[in-house]
Amino acid sequence: MYIRAQTLDAGLMPHARGYWPVVLALLFCFISQSALAGARLGIAVDKVPDVTAGAHNLPPNTGAHIASVTAGGPADRAGLRQGDIILRINERPIHGPEDVAAIAETLTPGKEVPVDILRFGDEMQLYILPSL
Repeated sequence: MYIRAQTLDAGLMPHARGYWPVVLALLFCFISQSALAGARLGIAVDKVPDVTAGAHNLPPNTGAHIASVTAGGPADRAGLRQGDIILRINERPIHGPEDVAAIAETLTPGKEVPVDILRFGDEMQLYILPSL
C-alpha cells in the first residue's frame, strides 16, 4: 500500500515531496511514543497468589508477583527471578501489577533504581537499570 502525503507536501513541509513526509512523520511518532512509554524492566507481573500471600503473611493488595523475566533484560541483569514478589520500586510501594506499570512509565532509562523484593521469605534490595 502506498500513501502519498499531499497535505503534508503543501502544508507542514512545503519543500518535501513524495513519500518522505510520511516516513518522517511516522519516525517522529515512533520516537515520541518510545520516549513517552517510559522505561522497560523486562518482566511480566501478575497479582500475588493468595497462597503465596498467606504463606508470607502479606497484607491484602501488597506487592506484584513476577510471572516471567526476559532473558538478558534489565530485571535479569539485576538478579530478579520468576516467583519474586516486588514490594517497592524506587521506594514507592507496590499494591499490584498495575503499580509496576505505572512506576515503570515514570522511570528514566539508564538511571539505576532500587527494587525491594521478597524471595523465599527474605526481603532484599536489588538495583535495576531500566532500558527503553
